[in-house]
Amino acid sequence: MATRGRVFKSPDEGGSATAIDKAVELFEKHVWAHSPAKPATLQRYHQVLDHLERILGKKKCIEAITRSDIDDYKIARSHETVGDTRRPVSASAINFEITVLRTFFYYFIRERGSAMKNPCARFKPLRAEGERLKRRPKTYSPADLDRIFAACDGTERAMFCDALSYWAPEGRTRPPDVE
Repeated sequence: MATRGRVFKSPDEGGSATAIDKAVELFEKHVWAHSPAKPATLQRYHQVLDHLERILGKKKCIEAITRSDIDDYKIARSHETVGDTRRPVSASAINFEITVLRTFFYYFIRERGSAMKNPCARFKPLRAEGERLKRRPKTYSPADLDRIFAACDGTERAMFCDALSYWAPEGRTRPPDVE
C-alpha cells in the first residue's frame, strides 16, 4: 500500500501497518479493559471512531493518516448535521473528537509501538462561529469613571473628556466636575 511516497505493507503481506477497522477494535478493547466502569466513555469513543472509519476509511491503515487528513476530517464533520435536528456539528464536539483521535493515535504509538507521528498532535482547535460576537468589550461603570476622574489632574481630565466624546458609555459625554 503506497501513500504520499510512504510505503506500508498490509498485515496480510507481513507488514506492520494496522488496518483502521483492526485498530479501532484493538483500541476499544484497550479502553474497555482500562475503564470497565465507564460504558458511556466507550460508547462515545466508539461513535468518534465510527466517524473516523467513515470519513478516512479509504486510507486502509492508520499509519497512512496524516495531519491534512485530520484537517479533512474536521472540515467534513463541520459540514454534517446532528441527528434529526439539522443542526450542524458544533466546534466543541469536533474538538472533543480530535482529542479522542489524538488519544487513539498515541495508544498505537506508545502502547503498540507503531512507527508514526501523531497526526492530531498540536492541533488547532476550531472556534465557534459566534464565539467572538458573544463576548462584550470591557466597559467601565459610572462609579469607575468617577474614581478615575477624581485621580486625574486638569490636563488628564481634558484628555479623558476628549476620548469620551468618541466612546461615551451610557450617554456620559464629559467627566464630572471634580475639585
